[in-house]
Amino acid sequence: MKKRMILTAMLGVALALGMVFIGCQGNSPSDPDPVDKTALQTALAAADTAKSGITASADGTDVSAGAFWVTQDQLTTFNTTIAAARAIYDKADADQAAVNSAVTTLGTATAAFTGQKHAGTNPGGTDPGGTDPGGTDPGGTDPGGTDPGGTDPGGTDPGGTDPGGTDPGGTDPGGTDPGGTDPGGTDPGGTDPGGTDPGGTNPGGTDPGGTTDTRAELTAGGAVNVAYTATTATVTFTGATGLSLAAADFTVTTGSIIGTPAVSGDTVTVPVTFAANTVTSPKTYTVGINSSSTSIKGSATVVITQAAAPGSGTAQVIYTWVNEHEIVTSDTTATLSRAANQSLTITVTGSGYSNYQWSLNGGDIAGTAGTTSYTFSSAGHGNGKYTIGLRLKSNLGSAGDAWYSTQITITVTN
Repeated sequence: MKKRMILTAMLGVALALGMVFIGCQGNSPSDPDPVDKTALQTALAAADTAKSGITASADGTDVSAGAFWVTQDQLTTFNTTIAAARAIYDKADADQAAVNSAVTTLGTATAAFTGQKHAGTNPGGTDPGGTDPGGTDPGGTDPGGTDPGGTDPGGTDPGGTDPGGTDPGGTDPGGTDPGGTDPGGTDPGGTDPGGTDPGGTNPGGTDPGGTTDTRAELTAGGAVNVAYTATTATVTFTGATGLSLAAADFTVTTGSIIGTPAVSGDTVTVPVTFAANTVTSPKTYTVGINSSSTSIKGSATVVITQAAAPGSGTAQVIYTWVNEHEIVTSDTTATLSRAANQSLTITVTGSGYSNYQWSLNGGDIAGTAGTTSYTFSSAGHGNGKYTIGLRLKSNLGSAGDAWYSTQITITVTN
């Protein structure tokens, strides 16, 4: 009777500490956290900036120098991608997976669209000023040169046969009528500035448009993705046939260094170095063309994405089974961060037990039968609560073949 009372008391202690018989069901994952659309909002703003001021053109000859163009198909494709991403952003019940997918798709489209931009080639060197009608100004044939004054009737003035004989008409000033030397003969029209009209030497003939930019325009290669441990990457551009390029011909965002480019055929490869990523979010480096380069031009860029570093932190709970049916645990709940890639290891110690079986939310976990520990990782699980259960069979004393179980609640967060 005494032994039975002791066993009964000990079993009561075990039940008070959280042990339940088989059949207890775990909690189901709670409702997910609100969807975070911040990254999508940023991606939409970047896309709008990328297409600002861009003109649709077949070949760029109708786009002025200093402006940029893409084909109509390229602009339409980019606008369609932006519209799809914006629809996800505006969708009230969009889930996080759809939002994340839209961020990735729009980021890739923005990088591709940026690489498709070309500078306009509208030729300012054919300024109409070079053929200014001023060079054939009618002033050069000014009727003044044949001014009727030269045949002024004054020279045959009837005064010469004037019966007066000494009629002043004989010496009528009409004979030497200033009309004979009418300024019309040397009418300034003959040397009308129109003949040397500045139009003939109109700066239009040497309009900067006439000195076409002869630098090679490069086209961007594809985006580059590297592991978080990587410290180097190589990006490519095309259109560099016959060029000798230096690191100074390119630019790169802060925190990275451009190496010496190598040209093969029309392709140039540009090496970039940077530090390994130590944070739990991706890093990006943008390689572009230096506007001060005397060899190459263009707005093409290539983005290098360095993966996020895995998080750190492993929690551990140890269940120690001592004596008969008694369990001692350090905790019954735990919180894990997905961003930090945290995990929880549950370990059982003690002797006299067998047939261990672990469960997740009431369902047996395959491959865990007979194991004395189990690790739950936040990776692959959405935000919410999860119940890890353990049942085992006692082989001790009169309680042999009795089954017992316990559980711990895990909360997964971002």
